[in-house]
Amino acid sequence: MAVEAPSTFPSFSDGDVIIIVSAEHQYRLHSNVLRLSSTTFDKLLNKERASALTPKQKKEGQMVQYRLHFIEGNDGNKGYFRLQDLTSWGRNRDLMSMPNVGNGKASNATYKHYDNVFKAFYNIRPDFDDENFATLVGDCIGLVDVADYLDCLEKISEFVDVALMRQGPFLYRAIAAKPAVWSGLAVRIRSPSIFKEAIVHLVGMWPGMSAAEKENLNNEVLQVCERKHQELDVIKKIAETKALSFYPDSVRRQGDDHPCRRSYAGDIFTWMAISLFRQWFAHAISEGMSRAAMDGGAKLYRKIAEGGDAYLDRRHADGFLQCFPMSGKSSAAFMHHLESFKQQIKPVVSDLLVSRCQRENGNEEYPYLTCCEMKNSDIPWTTPHDKMMELNKSRKRRREPEDEDDYAGEEGRTCSDVEADIRGDNGEDNQDDTDHKMVEEGE
Repeated sequence: MAVEAPSTFPSFSDGDVIIIVSAEHQYRLHSNVLRLSSTTFDKLLNKERASALTPKQKKEGQMVQYRLHFIEGNDGNKGYFRLQDLTSWGRNRDLMSMPNVGNGKASNATYKHYDNVFKAFYNIRPDFDDENFATLVGDCIGLVDVADYLDCLEKISEFVDVALMRQGPFLYRAIAAKPAVWSGLAVRIRSPSIFKEAIVHLVGMWPGMSAAEKENLNNEVLQVCERKHQELDVIKKIAETKALSFYPDSVRRQGDDHPCRRSYAGDIFTWMAISLFRQWFAHAISEGMSRAAMDGGAKLYRKIAEGGDAYLDRRHADGFLQCFPMSGKSSAAFMHHLESFKQQIKPVVSDLLVSRCQRENGNEEYPYLTCCEMKNSDIPWTTPHDKMMELNKSRKRRREPEDEDDYAGEEGRTCSDVEADIRGDNGEDNQDDTDHKMVEEGE
C-alpha cells in the first residue's frame, strides 16, 4: 500500500493551484491563500477562469483548477506569471504554449525570492542568510521587489524588518552610510525603527544636502525631513539666542537690594568674559558656522559644550588683553572668570548634542547633529489612533514632574533654590568681594 505524501509546503495535497517557477521550484498551493495575500494573484486567479471540476473528479482527488507559469524577464525585469488554460482534468490545454521552464535566464536568487514570498503567505519564515550582512540585504531587497510586483508587501514586511533588526550594529552602520536608501526601504516595509534611524541622520545632514539629493528622496521621507529640519532649526535659533543673551547668576541683582556702582564693580572680569564670548560667537555666526553651516552648526555647538581650550584659549585671550592690558594677577583672574563663564554656558547647547541615533560612530563623532527626536506620530503610516495615544502620554509626562526640581513652589522657586537658602551658600558673594578689592587696589 502506497504511503500518501504529507500535505505541507510547498506541495499541499488539497492545493488547487500549480505554480511552476522553474523545473526545480514547483508549488501546489491554495487559491484562497494566494488571493488573500496578493492583489496580483487575486486578479490572475479569477474564478471565472478556473477549470470546472465534476463531483467525480473531486472524489478521485482532482483539485487543481489553475496552473501558473513564471515567465522570466530580461534586462533586469523580475518576470511575471501567466495563467495557462486547463482541460477539465487539470492539464495544460495548449501544450505548445508551455514555457521552457528552467532555461537559465532567471537567477537562482530570483527563484529564492519567490520561494520566500510563498513561505510568507503561509507564515513560514523566509530563508535568510543571517551570517553575511551583505547577502542578507540582497535577499531582503530582492524579496521586497518581488513582493512589490505581487502587491503583497504587508505579508513579508515583518519578516524583513525582524531579519534586518537582528543585525544590530551592522544595520545601524549601513543606515548611517546611506540613510536615503534605507529610508526608502523603511517606507516600503513599514519599519518604524529603520525609518526613525534614517531620518535622524538625514535631518542632521540636511543643510549640506544638495537639492538633487533631496528631490530623489521618497516623497513621504522628504516631507518628514523638511518638517523635522524646520523644528530643529527653531531649537537651534533659540539656543543661539540664549547664548548671546546669557548672564551668569553672579552678575544678576535684585531691585530690592538697591545695587550701586560699587556692587557692579566687583563683576568687572565676568563682564569682560561676557563681552569676549559674544564677540567670538557673533563672529562665528557671521562666518556661517552656526545653524546655517553645512554641518548644521555641529562643530560650533560642540566647541561650546567642550569648553576649555576648544575655543577662546589663552592665545585668543592674549589678543583681547592686548586691547585691554592689565597686570599678571588681574590677567589670571580674568582667565579664571572666562573659564567659569564657558563652563556655565555649556547647558545652552546640551539639548543639541544629545545623540538619538542607535549607534555611535566609534570614537569619532558624526560630522552633523543626531539630536532629531523622532516620535511614533512622525511616522507617515501611523494611524490617527496611535498619534492620539502618544499625545495623551506626552501630556501626562508634562503634568507629572520627573524629579524634585521640576516642582516649582512659591514665586517659581524650585526645591534646589530653597536648599541653597538653607545651606546659606554665599560663595559667589565672597568672590565678588575679592574682585572688588582687586579693582579698588588699582589692579
